[in-house]
Amino acid sequence: TPRPVPSAHRDVRTGNLATIRGLGRDRSPTEQQCAVDTDYCHTTREISNNAMRVNTAQIRQQLVSHHKFIVTLLLSAIVLQCVLSMRAKTVTFDEPNHLVAGYSYLKMGDFSLNWPNPPLISVISATPLLFLDLKIQMYDPHQSGRQFVHDFLYVFNDNANQIVFWARIPVVLLSLLLGFFVFRWANELYGIESGLLALLLYVLEPNILAHSSLATTDLGITCFM
Repeated sequence: TPRPVPSAHRDVRTGNLATIRGLGRDRSPTEQQCAVDTDYCHTTREISNNAMRVNTAQIRQQLVSHHKFIVTLLLSAIVLQCVLSMRAKTVTFDEPNHLVAGYSYLKMGDFSLNWPNPPLISVISATPLLFLDLKIQMYDPHQSGRQFVHDFLYVFNDNANQIVFWARIPVVLLSLLLGFFVFRWANELYGIESGLLALLLYVLEPNILAHSSLATTDLGITCFM
């Protein structure tokens, strides 16, 4: 007489997800079991494969439904890493040239300082400095640019660390903007999962993190390219 079909077999055919989830976590059949009962072996493997497909679909559904929260969390991680590192970083070699030039553009309308570099990023970096009570003199083209920058930070004003810190903040914001468009671009091309993966790689990229907390033109030019 034909052997009755076990309930687990019927669940596979009818799509009972509760039973599939439970059996999918069981141990896969051994070769001896498959040699004795090929129907049982085939059915168990089918249950396991269905359970894996169900779990993968659930994970994708969770990513899609919570992608806004995940994007916000990853972008917040950039801000946290940048702000913490900015407090420990001393001023780099070329930061003073950019931020002082940007402040001179805004305050004095003089574009003769650091003229080989495009002014937009320097102006953006120097914008928060307008809210500080800083002293600056008109730049003389015959004067040494390095000396003018040094005097602005350490002679005319006595808060160089504060000046550099606030000049770095707009670059952090540009990094957030770039990270958002990295996610959006990958999302439009390959879907939300790819967008989240691209943003995760962006957040963990050492070069991005390094330049996101410096008042230079590197990150800004990358953002607007």
